[in-house]
Amino acid sequence: MDHKNFDWQKLRQNKIKNYTIFSYVMALLLLGMIVLEFFSCSNFGVFPYLTVSIPALILITCFISKYLNNKTIISSPRKNNYFLFILFVSLITILVLKNITFDKHLLKIYYLIPIILSAINYSQSLGFFTAGYSSLNLLMLNYLLNDFSKLDFDIIIIILFFWVAWLIGGFIDLEQKVQEQLEKIAVTDNLTSLPNYANFQTTLDSWLEKAKDEQIPLSLALMDLDNFKFFNDSLGHQKGDELLKQTATLVKEQIDEDIFFARYGGDEFAFLFLGHNQETALKKIKKIKKVVQKKITIPYEDFLEEKPTFSLGVASYPDQALTKQELIDMADYALYQAKTTQKDQVEIYHKALNELADELEESERESFNSIRTLLSIINAKDKYTYAHSERIANYAKKFAKELKLSEEETKRLVYGAFLHDIGKIEVEREILMKQEKLDESEWKMIKKHPKIGNKILAPLQFSQEIKPIVLYHHENFDGTGYPEGLKGNEIPFYARILRILDSFDAITTNRPYSSAASKQEALKELKKETGKQFDPQLVKVFLKVAKKDIKLN
Repeated sequence: MDHKNFDWQKLRQNKIKNYTIFSYVMALLLLGMIVLEFFSCSNFGVFPYLTVSIPALILITCFISKYLNNKTIISSPRKNNYFLFILFVSLITILVLKNITFDKHLLKIYYLIPIILSAINYSQSLGFFTAGYSSLNLLMLNYLLNDFSKLDFDIIIIILFFWVAWLIGGFIDLEQKVQEQLEKIAVTDNLTSLPNYANFQTTLDSWLEKAKDEQIPLSLALMDLDNFKFFNDSLGHQKGDELLKQTATLVKEQIDEDIFFARYGGDEFAFLFLGHNQETALKKIKKIKKVVQKKITIPYEDFLEEKPTFSLGVASYPDQALTKQELIDMADYALYQAKTTQKDQVEIYHKALNELADELEESERESFNSIRTLLSIINAKDKYTYAHSERIANYAKKFAKELKLSEEETKRLVYGAFLHDIGKIEVEREILMKQEKLDESEWKMIKKHPKIGNKILAPLQFSQEIKPIVLYHHENFDGTGYPEGLKGNEIPFYARILRILDSFDAITTNRPYSSAASKQEALKELKKETGKQFDPQLVKVFLKVAKKDIKLN
């Protein structure tokens, strides 16, 4: 258990002990006064009534407390609460004055009811206030009745008022502090002192609701420490914990009040930017990343093969997501893209699939929704395949721009890039995620995905010009590819382009069976395979695209 929590428990036990001891002392003093009064034969006829009325009053109070429930307890009473108990005490005073049946002095005990209720429901401060006001009313009764014969009894009652207010109110205050401490522990990460996952979920719910009500954007960024497992395994978990704490401290120094920062779990952190769209959130997150990466101290940095860096994924409401789960999924997907493309970068979520759907005819929407479902299944089976398709679609746009393709031709290439691996829906997840070399039967299954994709797209009218791209994107320029072994210009033009884009992305991203190479290394590989796997003329075009538009890390 945390040392701070242990200290708090000890303090709680000591306070309860002090309250109990003081209560025993007060009880003995009050009982002693009553016993002395009784044995001195003074006119103290209230004693037998007290033995009956006090237990009855306790039972009534217990019943009322259960009715009010503990939920009514608040840390600081409001003005109307003070006014309510002033009326309550004043009402008792009027009832006592108007009473003609019972001993008016005996009825003074009923002032305990508002005192107990105020202390139970609104803590010690209002309990003392009610006790003080009740004491004034009690003394005023003597003046109004012109009877000071029970003044000694009144003093005992007033002491009892303040004792009850102190005792009950003290316990309530103490339990409130315990509850606050427990709530803090429940929503705070023990290692970094940041809000924890549960706190993040609650804040995201409330901020998203606020964003909807006020029609303002809300952005979510998920941050992951790259190579953290390697760091932990190399230097030990204690050093890993220190790195997490250092990261949390450095980030907190950089964030504004309108940014919520929490530990999401493990080596992941989460940012919420209320009132910031994707663009402004991206600027802020890049600035934070730059400063933290510059200030962070990594032990034995020069001896580590893989140094800890930061990858982030950003998504926004309402531009990319309309629900909480969509926002989390899209930020997580963008983070995955960042980690699979050489890490140490910030990626924003691209909604290429939605853009594609928006441009379809109404008659084709239903069929395309089926495709969307299939792509979602692929994403669930193998995030690499889905992210890979989106990245290639982005490369395809740049390639089309360099070739000065028309709008229709650009759409055809981009859609083909996005849907080229849809046939992998029929490939088992174990094969897609296998880290070892595929055996002959597994390789045959993989090689079937272009034909499967071609069949899936067949019902869609818009896909007729895309199907050749999907079917032939693994054909090699020298005829050694699959599924039909086409070569040279026999391979459709857009399929030849996709063959280059597909290979470039595969080389530069982390896959289950291989680590990412640098983009410079990937370009060398493209040059090496020119005329074998790739169209020589199109490789030259891609080299220009890479030089202009693709960030070469």
